[in-house]
Order: sequence, then C-alpha cells, then structure tokens
Amino acid sequence: MIKTLPFLLIIFLMIGCDNCKSQEVADTAINLSERWNDTDSRLVAEAIIVDCLTHPWINNHAMNTGSKPVVIVANIRSTEQIAVDTFIRDIERAFINTGEVRVVSSMSERDTLREERPNQGELASELGADYMMTGEIYTIGDREGGKQVVYYRTDLTLTNIETTEKVWIGQKKTKKFVADTTIDLSGRWNDTDSRLMAAEMIDDCLTHPWINNHVIDTGSKPVVIVANIRNKSTEHIPVASFITDIERAFINTGKVRVVSSVSERDALRKERVAQAEFAALETVKWMGRELGVDYIMTGEINRIEDREEGKQVVSYQTDLALTNIETNNKVWLRQKKIKKFIEQNKLK
Repeated sequence: MIKTLPFLLIIFLMIGCDNCKSQEVADTAINLSERWNDTDSRLVAEAIIVDCLTHPWINNHAMNTGSKPVVIVANIRSTEQIAVDTFIRDIERAFINTGEVRVVSSMSERDTLREERPNQGELASELGADYMMTGEIYTIGDREGGKQVVYYRTDLTLTNIETTEKVWIGQKKTKKFVADTTIDLSGRWNDTDSRLMAAEMIDDCLTHPWINNHVIDTGSKPVVIVANIRNKSTEHIPVASFITDIERAFINTGKVRVVSSVSERDALRKERVAQAEFAALETVKWMGRELGVDYIMTGEINRIEDREEGKQVVSYQTDLALTNIETNNKVWLRQKKIKKFIEQNKLK
C-alpha cells in the first residue's frame, strides 16, 4: 500500500490541474506550466554550448596556446524566479562533456577550496581561467496565431579575461504558449524587433567609410564598445537584450572586435586579481593587457504615437551613433523606425 502512494499522488495532481499543460519528454521530466523548467535548462545549455564551440575563438585559442581553453561560468542573471544555479551546472556539464574545454570553479565555490589548501601546503596552484561566460535569461511576451506567447530568451557571452574582448555571443529562445489570456502585446517592441533592428543597423554601419579608413590607418580591426543605449519611451524595453543583439551582429561579421562594457569589466578584473594570488604562474592572466577601445556606440530608443488612415500607429525610433574615442569625431549616425498599427481592442 505504501509503495502505491507516490503513483496515486501523481494521478491526483494530474486530475486536479485543469488549467495546466502536461508534456512528458524522453527523460520523464514533466512540464506542468508555461514556465521555465529543468528540461528547458538542460536543452538550452546543450544547444548553446554546441553553437559556442563551432565558432573561431576555440581554434584560435588552440593555435595560439597549444592547449584547451579554460572557462569559468559566472554571473548568469534572470528577470524572474529561475533556478539559475541549475542552469550554470547544465552549462558546465555541457562544456565538460565535449572534452574540448576545461572548466574551473566559480568565485564563490573557490572559498572552500582555498580554505582547505593551506592545510595541504598548496596555494598558488590554481588553473587560471582564459575566458569568462556570463549572461541573462529574459522573459518576453508576444502574440502568435491569436495566442499569447512567452519566450524565455537566453543570451550568453564568452569574454577573454585578459583582454576583455567578447569572442562569442549566443542566443537561444524557448517558446511557451499561455492559455486563457486576453492581453495582446503584439503592438509593443518585441524580441524580433530587437534582433532585426540590430542586424540592419550594424549592416549599414559597416558599409560606411570609417571602417575601411580605420583598417588603412592602423592595419587592424577596429575595437568597439557598445554602451549607454537609453530607453526614452514610456514603456519597458529590455535595452540590455538590444545591446546584446548589437554586439552579436558586430561579432558575427568578423570585421570588428567587441569588448566588455564598463560594468562588465569589474568581474573580469576581480578574476585577474584573484589569479595573481592563487593561480599557477604559467596560467595567470595579467593586468594591463586589456584591448583599448577605438570607438564607442551610444544611442536611444523613442516611442512615437500618431494616427494614419484612421488607425493608431506606434513608431519605435532608434538612433545610434559611433564615435572615435580619441578624437570625439562621430564617424557614423543612423536612425531607423519600426511602425506598428494598434487595433482599438488591443492593449495600448
């Protein structure tokens, strides 16, 4: 009788959950809602790490050093209650299972290890990380086929700890349909707008004379930092995800090197300080070797409301500028608008 209780409890829960959607997958994980779950965590981690390891950075590292890259996974944030620690473990496992990367403990995990080592007489013997992976999981609402959709968008970035250059940026979306809702978010800025806007504007940016002039003058790719893109509209726009889209568009062209923003560098610099004290000398990443930035990209997003042919129209206007950091010369400016017609029975 006791052994049958778990089975009966499952039956009871499945019958009592009228508004939930249940989906069974191969590893017997059950999804009882439209929320992020352990299967999402594992599948996203596996897919995004496969993409990461198909990009040039890993071959470049092997050619330059003759060794596997050492990665630390740190500071993955979420806009809602998501088991981020579990996702980090999934990423680490995906890296290790490929056999192509070595993974070291995070900053918080090292404290226990360092407390143990003095008793063993071992201090500066840690493996110094070459790259740091950071990221964020966003929740984005939209509509598709008359139904409300929630996307869990995962953005991950891999950064060279010594130079602060971003060598890879990946994105993966998980789609969930939400039942029984009357809210229509299709008239608002969404994930597709962000991606297409970034791709088109960066494509235009790289067709202008500044990049060829830079290569002729210096003999090297320009180094760009994307910073301070402001949301000047009255609605919530995830500017951080738009910045990630811009950085990824730059990197994927292969024509530009992108470095971490001012706020992102703190974690990299703290890691280098820790390596100087605890890492084996041959694996230490030194101070004073960051890539100096040539150009800074700034901008803003505005929302403009109007009427056209008797319909309410909302335009999202994005203005971006690229400025030479040394001379303050603006080498490129661009404006792009996305127009949306809003039906009267939709959310405004």
